[in-house]
Formats: sequence, C-alpha cells, structure tokens
Amino acid sequence: MIPSLLKRRSAVSTGLVVGVMWGAWHFPAVWWGSARSFGSVPVPLFLFVALFTFLPPYRVLMVCVYERTGSLLIAILMHATLTASMIALGPAVNGAESVVFNLACATMLWVVVAVVLATDRARSVRPLASQTPAGLS
Repeated sequence: MIPSLLKRRSAVSTGLVVGVMWGAWHFPAVWWGSARSFGSVPVPLFLFVALFTFLPPYRVLMVCVYERTGSLLIAILMHATLTASMIALGPAVNGAESVVFNLACATMLWVVVAVVLATDRARSVRPLASQTPAGLS
C-alpha cells in the first residue's frame, strides 16, 4: 500500500493517510486494553488522543525511513520498537495524565517530523559540488 501511495503522494501525505488508518486499526486493542485507563477522561477523548495524536507522526517517520531505504524490515523494526518502548518505558498513568503523556509524545514526534522534513528540504535545495559550474566554486 505504501509504495503505491508514494507514487501519487508525498511521504507526509502517505504517512498521514496510513497513520489515521493505523490508529483506526488499533481501536479494538486500545478500547479493550485500556478500559481501566480512561479514568475521569471522557472515553471518546481518551480514544482520540490514544489513537490519533502520536501514531500519525510516527507513521510519517516510518514512511520517510521506508522512502529513503526501501527496507520493509526497518519499518517492521520501527513498529516493534514503538510497541516495545511503550510497554517497557511507558509510565503507569491513567486518565488525564495518560492524555497529557500521549500529547507530549505526539508533540515531540511532530517536532522530529519537522526536523526531518526541513533537513530533506535543505538537502534537496543545496546543489551538489559536482553540479557547480566550473569557475564558480
């Protein structure tokens, strides 16, 4: 799916489309696995934050890595790393604290996406040394 989307869309657009689908795909797991974590937070808000704040930017990063490497294995390892780190390193928080934690993670991931995109843009704008006309360097 991602290779065909990348033919028509940018990495960011592809990552966002797949990231929203990824969040929807994880709905049952979050609904059933987090039922005790909702706390006083309204369930729809909790689910929206848990599914659609940090998964889309992470998927954008996965698409950027896939686009650069062409490696499905690296994308799989990125997914495994996200899951493992959430299980092993995620704080034991519920309710509003969980929402704040997820929003903080999403903010950090969007900053990383912005840095990656800015780096890509700077790299594509900067002429290569071999492309510099003779006598101008």
